[in-house]
Amino acid sequence: MTVAEVCRLLNGFVFAVTFPAAHTRNWPIWQRTIRARASQSYEQRQTGEG
Repeated sequence: MTVAEVCRLLNGFVFAVTFPAAHTRNWPIWQRTIRARASQSYEQRQTGEG
């Protein structure tokens, strides 16, 4: 086994973290918010505004 495979197994089984249901429900909303903010910032930098 490679080091990467061992790390993946450890992270997947030994150090597995369960998140509360609220976290799981809110994650996509948070992710879309961050992506929209990044996209808006990128557009401002490309157009020279801001």
